[in-house]
Amino acid sequence: FSILDPFEHDHNLTSNISQSNWLKFQEECSLAHQIFDECSKKRQHKSWGLSLILTRKSLPKNNFLHEQQKLYNYSQSTNTIELLSNELNEEQLKENVDFILKDILLFEQINYEMIRKKRPASPSIIDNTNVTPNSLAEQMDETLSTKRRRVDDDEYKLTPTKDSSYSKEKIYFRVIYRTWQDRRKLKRRIENENKNAAIFEREKLISLQLKDDKDHHLVTPIYFSMEIKLLQATSDETKNKAHIRLELQTNEQHQLFADLSHFLNLYLPKMLNNQVDD
Repeated sequence: FSILDPFEHDHNLTSNISQSNWLKFQEECSLAHQIFDECSKKRQHKSWGLSLILTRKSLPKNNFLHEQQKLYNYSQSTNTIELLSNELNEEQLKENVDFILKDILLFEQINYEMIRKKRPASPSIIDNTNVTPNSLAEQMDETLSTKRRRVDDDEYKLTPTKDSSYSKEKIYFRVIYRTWQDRRKLKRRIENENKNAAIFEREKLISLQLKDDKDHHLVTPIYFSMEIKLLQATSDETKNKAHIRLELQTNEQHQLFADLSHFLNLYLPKMLNNQVDD
């Protein structure tokens, strides 16, 4: 018999198809059928992926020479949560957030000295892919500026630093229990057993049960800082805007910090709204 061989780039007709090529051809035919099936079920991503697999051999090779890119930033070290409300008092907001993190989620507040030695190196030092004389000079200046003095016309003065590593505005936490994960699994049972309890009491009971579960104990704690700033909203002057900035304080557990900050991004506004309503 004679058939068009899809595995030959010049697509010559041949009557001598090898057994392996014939099996490959049958497999690709079944893939084509699966593509139409997935597409009819509106699974566009899967059908598109199968199409790429099916047509890759007949597409120009340079179509597949793409630079590798990171699809997910596992080294996420900061996250900013934005709140918008008519009634935002900075001190009250700090107290409420502090209550949610410590009393409900059971995070432990610590002092800066406990994690001073665990702070990550500067991103400019870690990322040395584009090292230039100027960047090296800037790194040296940032690293050594607080340790040397420069002569001024009047007297010796300390070189001003760009950023202070310690801030009184920041509150530091240590997380040793994964109380932000698997809450949904316990939520319904806790609510049924404690119908008369306030929402914050029920949320704390969920955290206590997760704390008692050894599978939710972290081998390496997560250390992070929190800083709250009140801003005036530009779009609506009657409403205040608050930024809650979370920053990882160590190089470990980057992926868990991303997961934790995503949870807090949803959980904190919800709980704070409940406090305002109460």
